[in-house]
Amino acid sequence: MKIVFLDTNVVVDLLQKREGFYQYSAQIFSLGLEMFVSPITFSTASYLLRKLGTEAIKNVLKDLRIIVDVVEMDHEVIDSSLKSKFNDIEDAMQYYCAKKCNADVIVTRNIKDFSESEINVLSPNAFLAEFE
Repeated sequence: MKIVFLDTNVVVDLLQKREGFYQYSAQIFSLGLEMFVSPITFSTASYLLRKLGTEAIKNVLKDLRIIVDVVEMDHEVIDSSLKSKFNDIEDAMQYYCAKKCNADVIVTRNIKDFSESEINVLSPNAFLAEFE
């Protein structure tokens, strides 16, 4: 079984039912794989979903938490991110969380943001094509 690390954009595609992207995210979540996210995903999602109101956001994130594991973000992740060659610190933090959970693949819509990755990086539709 693959260990899949989901970048925040893939999760938000599902939660916001973003047109053109939702179907791929929904398919990924339906596969029953071991999926990980970073704590950043929850904070970013809560910000982007703010128009739903606090209680609705909490309920959505509680449901999300049931189906994903959260990688611990500690000083090692932060230190590695700050020393990395990544241009974006948030992407570096996501990457080092993926490394921490021994992810086989990072699924993201922003593949170019992970050009420094030693982990396989795939778009949602490419991941689904490879999974089949």
